[in-house]
Amino acid sequence: MWEGFSGALDSLYVLLRLVSVIVALAAVLGVMNMVFTLVRQRRREIAVLRAVGFGRKSVIAYVLAQSLTVALAGYLMAVAGALAFLRGIRMQALGITVETALTVELIVGALGLTWVIGLLAGAYPAWQVSRWSVAEVLRGE
Repeated sequence: MWEGFSGALDSLYVLLRLVSVIVALAAVLGVMNMVFTLVRQRRREIAVLRAVGFGRKSVIAYVLAQSLTVALAGYLMAVAGALAFLRGIRMQALGITVETALTVELIVGALGLTWVIGLLAGAYPAWQVSRWSVAEVLRGE
């Protein structure tokens, strides 16, 4: 009986890992979409910064900082939601009680994943922005 239960838990673990990878990819696409929107809204502002001396690297850093800020906001909301959800929840299966909790390692690991998501999501928009022609943007083309 325990072998079957153990196999089911292993399958559940693999399924949860797959779902977490899909969620991480969705997070990258969501943050990237938001960064593209922010960049499009600030197109003229970025062109003016380039015109007054911001280099390509500075513009890339600016866009990556926006991307990391968006990702960090999502991280903070996720941690707050997880704390609210897990508060007092206990799972019971076959008489085994499992305490659910957010550990420091999990929170720090999620923060690291958030930084990776923010950097991946901001890399392409930052590269695109750095290649814009300042004259064309300021002319409104």
